[in-house]
Amino acid sequence: MAKEINISQCMIVKNEEKNIRRALSWAKEIVQEQIVVDTGSTDHTVEIAESMGAKIFHFEWCDDFSAAKNYAIEQASGDWIAFLDADEYFTPEDARKLPEVIRTAEKNFSQNGTPDVIRATWAQLNDEGKVFAVSEQDRIFRNREDVRYRKPIHEVLASTRGRDLQLVDATEALSIMHTGYFRSVIAEKGKRNVPLLKKAVHNDPDDYDSWAYLAEAFSAEEHYTEALQTAEKVLEEGLHKAEPPQINTALMTWFTAASSGRTGNPEQYKEKAYALYERYCRAGYSYPDIEFGMACYLQKLGDTDGVVLFFEAALQKLEYYRGVDTLKMAGRLDHIYAYLALYYSEKKDAQKSVYYCTLSLRVDKYQETPLSCLLELLKDDRNTEAAQAYAFLGKIYDIDSLKDKLFILKMTMTTGYQKLEEFIRAGMSEEEIKELWSDNCQSWAKKQEALKEAYPNISIRNRTDMNFLSLLNELRDMDAEKLYEKALIRGLADMLKEHHKSIEAFYEKLADYRSKQCLYGLLEMWLRKESRIISMARENGLEFWDMDIIPTAEGMTCADIGEHQTECANGFLYTYDDTYKKIYFFTQEGAEGEELEKSLSGCRDVSFINTELADLELDKAVEEPLDLIRMDVSAGLLELLAGCRKHIEKEQPKLAVCIDSDCNHLWQVPKLLKEWNPNYRFYLRYYGEKPIPDRVVLFAV
Repeated sequence: MAKEINISQCMIVKNEEKNIRRALSWAKEIVQEQIVVDTGSTDHTVEIAESMGAKIFHFEWCDDFSAAKNYAIEQASGDWIAFLDADEYFTPEDARKLPEVIRTAEKNFSQNGTPDVIRATWAQLNDEGKVFAVSEQDRIFRNREDVRYRKPIHEVLASTRGRDLQLVDATEALSIMHTGYFRSVIAEKGKRNVPLLKKAVHNDPDDYDSWAYLAEAFSAEEHYTEALQTAEKVLEEGLHKAEPPQINTALMTWFTAASSGRTGNPEQYKEKAYALYERYCRAGYSYPDIEFGMACYLQKLGDTDGVVLFFEAALQKLEYYRGVDTLKMAGRLDHIYAYLALYYSEKKDAQKSVYYCTLSLRVDKYQETPLSCLLELLKDDRNTEAAQAYAFLGKIYDIDSLKDKLFILKMTMTTGYQKLEEFIRAGMSEEEIKELWSDNCQSWAKKQEALKEAYPNISIRNRTDMNFLSLLNELRDMDAEKLYEKALIRGLADMLKEHHKSIEAFYEKLADYRSKQCLYGLLEMWLRKESRIISMARENGLEFWDMDIIPTAEGMTCADIGEHQTECANGFLYTYDDTYKKIYFFTQEGAEGEELEKSLSGCRDVSFINTELADLELDKAVEEPLDLIRMDVSAGLLELLAGCRKHIEKEQPKLAVCIDSDCNHLWQVPKLLKEWNPNYRFYLRYYGEKPIPDRVVLFAV
């Protein structure tokens, strides 16, 4: 009879209502108890955990993660502890493996006694749910009196008796999924960690591990100047004092900050980048991500040959790497291989290009770019018959799968590989042909082919892309009288038709699909009186303060211009509290200005400047650097923006601009901003309720 394995699941939490159900669900069937230690939640975390049967304990937060975690351990009665955070989980398959992994580890442990810790792979997921980095973590450990966490932040397991913990490597069997690097939470973690790390380095200025973590936390908050300076301190003063993983963290953070465009032109750091890299290598460090980071930095500069050199060096190091540090390049292998494939294709080195295309597709076989490149190479090779090409693709794809077969067929049509297209069709069964040429499939294939030809700059990845381009096609080609029959306003239809190319360019520039769906929804509403799409895209949060786009206001100098200032200021303070550095409110004389001053009478570092907005030039009114500008005006928006041009060019402040007073602003504003500062990324959000342009906010960050 197999030995029973008694496991206690432990976690510390604060305001984790979005994650707590999943965090507790994965372990339900395999643990004997679930210990949840709350450190001050103000949401429904505790109620949800209680409803799921967890044992709830409360710990007064003291800026010490180890203290809180050790308190949780003291409440556990199991022989083993699984200590995952609320934003981590095992898949159902790995969760079922865990008891047997522990049982096997106890049975086969080759050293004296029993194992203390079982090491698992740690997979970091991005917003799309894909793994972008992997490393290893010690989260499963025996419940012993001397096994506890140490260090107030970035805590690690250790023995209080000073002995070495006995480790079992289960990285091939167990993988912890970690969602803590979603864009929506990275900045929040930085905001939380920066004060703790500042305290740590204040108490011990020679703690270069904490200096490295502080640089990373600054970067998470997008405080890139501080990140750059702090990372350089580690690399120049602490190169032989910090642990190797933290040296790696510092240099990777430096690459990120230098290439961000927020610390000046990335080109100016090129000499420094090479100097830091060479110093790192001379110190004896060797870590594949560093070459990967250097390549990504050079990619920002357009140094193609340098990118290739460092990508290939990173891949060579990866082949022999046996360390446990986080590997960001592991989640970007498809990108690296695809980049190299296209490079060697342009260099007419077919052999290398095919090699890298194949590697990229083995990471993700449904990528269009590397498959297109591969098909072009096969098509151009006179010695490769269609049957041979298809057999080669069969090493990557399951050619018995209709999905794979149709994907290959679609791409042969896109690349014009007619012989392979005919070969595939000839081998298809009647059922497959029927499926292929069903109305939906035929319609999609034909529409997609036509739209790709008409709009080569926009990738068609999903239904939103397809529907937007179809509507744009209709706008471009339909005669005016037919447009008027459906359009909400005749003049609006004329305006949209005249500027359809600008609308296409704006869609291409939008940074996420919430924005793209918003733009598509606006067009549906204006051209067809169809409000369903824009209703689905409508935001329910506070207007202007989207924390996925502007996650923090800590240390920011802000300018607020225009209407609805009291409501907007209260929303800002509710979202970000008083973490800002200073706020300038440009108001016009009247009741609204008086209401604003009264509402903010208790706030610190707030300036009220009465002025006629038509005469305002922000570049002259505020000479110190600005981090955030909000504008909400019914007239003169472009003139106001022109008055901020120096700030925009020099500092790239985050912009939150209401653009609904004039539909033309949808494309005029981003076009201007891109001309003044090409580093801006654009987001579009809709907060209105009326079927006219109402409360549309453009974010530029």
